[in-house]
Amino acid sequence: MSNRAPTRMYRWLVPTRIIWGVLIIVLLILVSLILGNAALQLYRGFGEMDVWDWLSLTLSVLAVAVVGWLLSRSFARHQRDWLVPTRIIWGMLIIVLILLGLVLGYTVLEPYTNFGERRAWDWLQLGGISLAIALVGWLITREQRAREEQVTLEHTQDEALTAYLDQMSNLMIDQRLGTPREEDDDLQPSVWKVAQARTLAVLLTMDEEHKRRPLKLVYELGLITNGEESTLKLKNAALDHANLSELSLRGANLRGADLRSANLIGVDLSDSDLSEADLRGANLRGANLSGVNLMRANLLPYDERNPERWSLHHLEKRIDISQEDLRRRKHLTITKTTNLRETVLIGAQLSDAWLGDVDLRSADLSFADVRGAKGITNEKLERQASSLEGAIMPNGQKYEDWLENKGHGENGENAGH
Repeated sequence: MSNRAPTRMYRWLVPTRIIWGVLIIVLLILVSLILGNAALQLYRGFGEMDVWDWLSLTLSVLAVAVVGWLLSRSFARHQRDWLVPTRIIWGMLIIVLILLGLVLGYTVLEPYTNFGERRAWDWLQLGGISLAIALVGWLITREQRAREEQVTLEHTQDEALTAYLDQMSNLMIDQRLGTPREEDDDLQPSVWKVAQARTLAVLLTMDEEHKRRPLKLVYELGLITNGEESTLKLKNAALDHANLSELSLRGANLRGADLRSANLIGVDLSDSDLSEADLRGANLRGANLSGVNLMRANLLPYDERNPERWSLHHLEKRIDISQEDLRRRKHLTITKTTNLRETVLIGAQLSDAWLGDVDLRSADLSFADVRGAKGITNEKLERQASSLEGAIMPNGQKYEDWLENKGHGENGENAGH
């Protein structure tokens, strides 16, 4: 049997968005032809146009469609939490002013502008195809520059990762990093400090997609193993917004790590230490958190425009979470909720964690310890979780005892009535 990989034909397939774009452009042209040559020819002046005029109009429509598509791509790439870039607002304002000028020119100021004698074709000629082509050229150049910058960034980060790998390899081989040494050897602590400093530094330079590689490296080298005295300390490590989905980090020590808005979908963190970690806005949907330590972890929502909001040092000022509006909009920003839907939290330690507005729907909290958790009530926890068997509730009661007391209370109220 041949080991040759099958030939890929995907490059010959036309993306669906291109097909829809062509169909929309053709539809617009057909509508223009029908309306222009029939009901609206008196007002639009389309009846006097020849083949060359229709060709020019088609190119104009196509150029405008390309401009709109490029602008939408640029907007989608830079959009974050539904915030509108300033340049888009300025562009919309200019368009509104132009439309306002046209309306005034055809109504109040018509005696001075003579706009009433102008038809749609006159305005197309005034704007000209050249303006549309210039806009297309500018946007294509801008896209190309952004692509080149992305390629340069990728190359720079790959070089940084290669250098980091070489440095860690030298420390592992030459300095025996991670290997137990004699008690009188004073070199080992300094080696660990250097390794930790280099790890924290390289994480600061990585983007969302590249942060997983150095983290996976130190994990596979056994340098962040939970419970080991010689483990690298990743407190405040820059793992915010990192894409760590589907990683296996069982028994990892991530105590105090910065995991704000991180993508942790389907990650395996069972028996790991995430105590005091900042998990605001993180997506842990479907993750395996069995036996994980989340004591005093921060799982409140995250505000991209106001990062210090609900941060640990603010929470230490004794903010009453019950009085906070965890979903309110501030400066057109929508807070990002921490997602623990369908997460396995069997035997997890969540005591004294900040759980305000966290999404725990269909989460398995069997035998979990949630005593003293802030921002969540027994009733809300019961409504969301799929299982609370043997769990210790926020008020310190075992789930079965709380459920029994709750039933007695409801029966007493019914008897009173």
